[in-house]
Amino acid sequence: MFKLCVYVAAFALFIGCSSSTTETSSNAKPNTKTISPNRVGDFVIGESTLNEILGDDTKDARRKLSERGLDFQFDRGVTLTGITVSSADYSLANGIAVGESADTVRSQFGEPEATEIANEKLSLPAMVYDEYTFLIADDKVNAIFVGGS
Repeated sequence: MFKLCVYVAAFALFIGCSSSTTETSSNAKPNTKTISPNRVGDFVIGESTLNEILGDDTKDARRKLSERGLDFQFDRGVTLTGITVSSADYSLANGIAVGESADTVRSQFGEPEATEIANEKLSLPAMVYDEYTFLIADDKVNAIFVGGS
């Protein structure tokens, strides 16, 4: 679990988001747990806002929702630009979820465009595709990122 938290935190740092949080309390009630190229559940990239998702932007709300496996990135702290999924409760339409093998991802999506995400401070094993980035640890999906880089 610690390793997963480190990967998710490192990934959020890597993409350079200006504000990051996780799925939230009473204001956020996704009716599905489906991941698609521009959304996770009811949260829509480029449309959903910090206020809609988090409501009162408190440390406690962030912590509670982080435990549910969703981390949100916002443009200037306002509009949703990315979602990192670290819970196996959410899956793509083809069934791929956190915990799936890298070989299964490759069989569904083909060869990745890149096998790591890196900048001058950090390098993480990943399978990068046009619509999704799968963070990999021990040859398994340990998080799925949806949204811009």
